[in-house]
Amino acid sequence: MKWLLGFQFSATFASVKRTIVGGSLMITVSLWWMFSCTKVKMEVPEPPMALCDSLNVFYTDTIKRIIEVKCAISGCHVTGTGIPGDFISYNGVKEKVDNGTFENKTLNIKDMPPAGPLPQDELNKIQCWLDAGAANN
Repeated sequence: MKWLLGFQFSATFASVKRTIVGGSLMITVSLWWMFSCTKVKMEVPEPPMALCDSLNVFYTDTIKRIIEVKCAISGCHVTGTGIPGDFISYNGVKEKVDNGTFENKTLNIKDMPPAGPLPQDELNKIQCWLDAGAANN
């Protein structure tokens, strides 16, 4: 044991080294944990404008058919299910387009439809339709 400035020290160099290394590791792990957690928003890459120009996407010819097959089905976005959004009509779809949930859940988060994300060609068509103003045409 050694006395230094009135304090008694019994630690050996090895135990001091272990304490410093252990403390440094704990600080490093804590900092990594605090700053590595972020909310990640998955974004669909926007289709090139040339693609949108060549697709000629219209609600009645394209988007409505995708919605009828994948969204407005029994137990989902139809009247009487209690699920937000009645996609039987354009107005029901447009409400969700206007508040951003249609794009967010279909193109960004991709948790709709629940069976899994739409194929990329359908995602491109929806993105082009939204980019063009989501008209009822």
